[in-house]
Amino acid sequence: MDRDELHRRIVLLKEALESGKLQIPRSDEIRNSLLRIRIAPDGKVDPESVDSIARSMAGALAMMKYQEDLLKVPLLDVQQAFLDGLENIIGDLFKEMKERNANPHQVATAVAASDETVEWWKKTAPEIEAWITGFWKTNAEVVQAHLSELRGSKAIFGGDVFPSYLSNVASSVGLYMDTIVLPDPAFRVVAKFRGIRPKLHLYHFVKHALNALTYRELALADVSQPIVVFAPDGFYLDETEHKLLVDLSNSDVVQHLNAIFGKKFKTLEAAQKFMSKFRNESDLLEAMSAPDRLLFDIECREPLADQIRRFAGDSETDFGFRTGQTAGVVYPCALGRMLQANETVMKSTRYQGTPLIDAPTSWQYLLWKYEYDCKRQEKKIPDLKNLVISKALQIAGSDRLGLLSKVPPKALIELRKQGALRELREILHKGLTDIDAADERSIADVARRVIQNLEEAFDAHQRELKKLSSARKKFFGLDIAPWIVTGTISIASAASGNIPLAVVSAALGTSIGAPSARDVWERGEELLREGKRLKRSPAAIFLN
Repeated sequence: MDRDELHRRIVLLKEALESGKLQIPRSDEIRNSLLRIRIAPDGKVDPESVDSIARSMAGALAMMKYQEDLLKVPLLDVQQAFLDGLENIIGDLFKEMKERNANPHQVATAVAASDETVEWWKKTAPEIEAWITGFWKTNAEVVQAHLSELRGSKAIFGGDVFPSYLSNVASSVGLYMDTIVLPDPAFRVVAKFRGIRPKLHLYHFVKHALNALTYRELALADVSQPIVVFAPDGFYLDETEHKLLVDLSNSDVVQHLNAIFGKKFKTLEAAQKFMSKFRNESDLLEAMSAPDRLLFDIECREPLADQIRRFAGDSETDFGFRTGQTAGVVYPCALGRMLQANETVMKSTRYQGTPLIDAPTSWQYLLWKYEYDCKRQEKKIPDLKNLVISKALQIAGSDRLGLLSKVPPKALIELRKQGALRELREILHKGLTDIDAADERSIADVARRVIQNLEEAFDAHQRELKKLSSARKKFFGLDIAPWIVTGTISIASAASGNIPLAVVSAALGTSIGAPSARDVWERGEELLREGKRLKRSPAAIFLN
């Protein structure tokens, strides 16, 4: 450690002890450790006099002080600065979109159709990327600190670049979860889609940035618990974290390929060698023991052979590539989906929230990821239950719930200010927390009880909505009849501990680079042998 930094930390420790801010237990070992600290002739702490006990105390205190300093920066200021930055780039387009009653897709399509604008984008995109990257490198930890302090339910959106522009996700989730954490889609596009064709790159940036601005009013609302918070993906700010994400996802891909082909591949290389022999979709289909797991789009009714053929030969994909051969279809499909699943789970862990998925295909891949997590650990602990909890709430024998949706931002803010559905949010939050806290042997019973409690709560909610709608009564002064829709809420969680999440913090804190997937699992096995409790994949929710 740098000597100046050590001196700063020891000074902080001394000040905290003198002010009474830090109370230490009665321990001769700690007392002697502190008494041995000496100041060198140059006025700085002598590093040789500071042992591991004093260093750990000073380090912990420095982290606390750093966290306090981060929290001094208002979260609302960061959100406003981010949205103001987006407005500086495409504010005129957003204004025109509103005036013409258009949507982000229509505007982005028109903008990307101009060759002149595409040429402008080629020159400007690197500048925008530099601004967004610099902004989040400065402010990401501020957002994380505030989110860590929030005690209500936090839904961490995942499974896609950004929620669909067709509906505001907060308008349906914002009354059932306290805070919705959204990614910065502009950052995702410039960082993740950098290599695609300029026309498509411009289209995605404009579409998602315009969509993000539609959440401005909710993100800047003056409420006690923020309704919407924009938070960046750490994977695009830190190369070590990005490498770990890819390694963990490739580990899941190997398990997924084993499921598809009924094999026991040990490495990705072995799986890819096996797949390289496929000459056409017939060869590929014949080799599959579980063709339903080669899933491109769960809502697509096209025969799988046609989907494979189209994916292999399509030269107009969003990512601007074509595999050109059947052998190259399976891996990119599986990797892309597992990257989505893992980044959602990791981000939920970082921000201490619940994964929120609204795309059916992404939800299915998340369930498969949870399944593979369980199977890995079952090999190390034979008596551990291999269990993935996945249950849709059902009311009175129906698989559809009566829910409030498409609530306008102004109405949503007003309802939140008045405390609408606070009790229901608390029940949902407690249920998800209970599932997360349950151990491997009790999770099935806990999940069953939680689902029952939630079904009873939503049953009462549904009866209230029906009563208000039929009697044309106001709900907190508002007519809610136009906002009542039917939908589903599903909850899922892996029963066994998620080994990568148990070591991810330590892995990201190292200065020697990210571990391989094998290193992560070996470290997880070591934790298991030591009998330490692992953090499971967090309970996730799917709203549709």
